Amino acid sequence: AGSTPLGSGSPGYLAMFQDAGTLVDSAVYQVGTSLGVNTRAPDATFHVVASASPGAYLDVYSDELGALPFVYRAARGTPLAPASVQAGDLLGGLAVRGFGGTTFSGGRGQRMFRAAENWTDEANGTFLQITTTPLGSAAWVERIRVDPAGNVGIGTPAPAHKLSVAGTVESTTGGFR
Repeated sequence: AGSTPLGSGSPGYLAMFQDAGTLVDSAVYQVGTSLGVNTRAPDATFHVVASASPGAYLDVYSDELGALPFVYRAARGTPLAPASVQAGDLLGGLAVRGFGGTTFSGGRGQRMFRAAENWTDEANGTFLQITTTPLGSAAWVERIRVDPAGNVGIGTPAPAHKLSVAGTVESTTGGFR
């Protein structure tokens, strides 16, 4: 039979072995179904607090297509009864937020992948939105869209050509061909 580990833990912390026989608190803290790394107040299902850059690495050692370091999966419904994604649904993305003096903002610059149609097993159309927030504002604005046909819109959410620009285009290198 094995020996009983020495040490003790604190409520909420996941225990780890400091050595072969001593248990201590790890950097992971659980509140309900939320996990915090270096925080006892996770604001999401998984919340990491880092005081140095980079805050995280995602390493992938594979040359296979689809071996992306981070994959989003989206569905309506619940984990036990998922339902099909619908047109306009957010599929995944990246949002940046900053601290404004009293609280963190919502997403102010974003890259969002959305469903372009109601999904079936055979139809999975998508589009990409890129947003920024104007100076002195707290509301993001869509700046670039890549539609399901590969058309790129700058300043327009409905690009009609491979490149559609709503506004003035300037070239400082001699024009267009």
